[in-house]
Amino acid sequence: MFERGMSLNTQLAPVFPYAGPGDLVPCACLLRGRPGQEYGQFWHENSQEEVAYAFGANLAMMPTGSLVVSPKIHGVNSFLAEPHNPEAYLFLVIVQRQTDVDANPEEQYEAFHLRCSECQELLLRHTYSADPTVAEDRYPAFATVHGAVAATNLFNEDEKLRTCGACGHLNVPFPVATWGWQDYIDQTRAVNAAHALALATAAGKLAPGEAAE
Repeated sequence: MFERGMSLNTQLAPVFPYAGPGDLVPCACLLRGRPGQEYGQFWHENSQEEVAYAFGANLAMMPTGSLVVSPKIHGVNSFLAEPHNPEAYLFLVIVQRQTDVDANPEEQYEAFHLRCSECQELLLRHTYSADPTVAEDRYPAFATVHGAVAATNLFNEDEKLRTCGACGHLNVPFPVATWGWQDYIDQTRAVNAAHALALATAAGKLAPGEAAE
């Protein structure tokens, strides 16, 4: 887990390449103090419960060794007592459970919520499927991160959506770059493109009939 944390380019990255039906998916998350940068606040909804373990913490709201079973709708921020202090960090492993479709035919879903920073009125609830079987890529992006990018793009590009209907406050765009989600999605796309190109290149060098084998 600690070695995986060294190479994270996003918050909430699966540690192992297993996210199929019925799997337990441990995801690494390293939140650290960032001078001059904001994490913001959002709410994550999952039709299945999640479990968070604090593997190491300093100046954080979850002490090392703590275990939290999150409700199906839970708030998410940096969980750092001093989010701008570079000495602050929180290394979490968050375990998400994928529904076993044979035992539970109901589709697993997730949702990304954003609320007004002034009055907490709900501004956006973006729902999406958490079923990894719908992915077409050889190396599919983790559904939670993909959904977060889709939701924040909708929010950040629409000033009307960011304007609260209850109090009129114009909310600032969500600081998605701090979380690294877009970098993860961009690199996932590049990896899949490289994989497809490698297969096509290798197939082109084979004699007729060998590619099928």
